[in-house]
Amino acid sequence: MAHPRCIVEKLPAVGDIAWLSKDEAKHAMGSRRLEAGDSLELVDGRGGVALSNILPTRNAAGETGAKVSAELPPKWRRSGAEVTPNGRRSGAEVAPK
Repeated sequence: MAHPRCIVEKLPAVGDIAWLSKDEAKHAMGSRRLEAGDSLELVDGRGGVALSNILPTRNAAGETGAKVSAELPPKWRRSGAEVTPNGRRSGAEVAPK
C-alpha cells in the first residue's frame, strides 16, 4: 500500500526533521487520520521524495514534525517529451482510448 504524501518546501537529510505547514498537518492528521508514528512520503515538488514518520511534537510555530528515515528514488522522471503526473504528454495530442 502506498504511503500518504505531504508537500514540503525542502527535503531535509536523512535523520533530520521536516516541519509540515499547519495546512499540511491539518490535512494529514484530520482528513487522512494519521497520527504520531505513522509513515508518510514527503515530496518537494522538484522530484525529491523521502520516507518519514510523524513525530508527536510541534515546533513554536505550531508545525508538526516528520523525521526523515530514507530518501526514495523518484517514481517517474521527465525525459524527452515532458510527462505529467496524469500520464499525458504536454504539447502533444493524445488520442482517447
